[in-house]
Amino acid sequence: MLGESDVATRQGLRMALEAGGIAVAAEAESADAVVEEVPGSDVCLISVDLPGGGLRAAAAIVAEHPDTAVIVLTSAADEEELVDAVRVGAVGYLVTDMTPAGLPEAVRAVMRGELAIPRALTPVLADRLRERLGRRQVALRGRPGVELTTREWEVLDLMCDGLSTREIAGRLLISEITVRRHISAVLKKLRVGSRRDAVKLLETA
Repeated sequence: MLGESDVATRQGLRMALEAGGIAVAAEAESADAVVEEVPGSDVCLISVDLPGGGLRAAAAIVAEHPDTAVIVLTSAADEEELVDAVRVGAVGYLVTDMTPAGLPEAVRAVMRGELAIPRALTPVLADRLRERLGRRQVALRGRPGVELTTREWEVLDLMCDGLSTREIAGRLLISEITVRRHISAVLKKLRVGSRRDAVKLLETA
């Protein structure tokens, strides 16, 4: 399955895949069309710039069709975009200007259960993983440490970056109601009354 709105790019990707022995079962030009057409596909390649949101479509496919491996395509590699792609469940993140032979090789790697990302970005994921594993507990002065779930940490991190509820929802591809629920849980665990107090507490922890 191939989701790409630009006709020339889509044709080039199809040619590269078919030249490498990978059959393209269907193509789509929007996020909604990709989600509709994907059933039965082993692998789905989705452009991050797909109208309707490539990452939103990726998240929907991972949730609704867990047997389909998702590879996110981008015109230029971006560290935060890579992290967002992996966060929603993508198993690949590839730049569209890669060599024609590289694309089918990456698809075959994903079908073998491997992760397909540019080698230069591998340290980014390793650093984020180490950071995440090392920050599951908040050490508070004069109080016992507080355990947060991975999602609560993600929300708290984005709160500390100054993002609004709407912006956090967009970054994590979840609803604003869910974001508010996580914020409420974080505030309760930290025993503070506001987002500002939570950020200040974390800064002095």
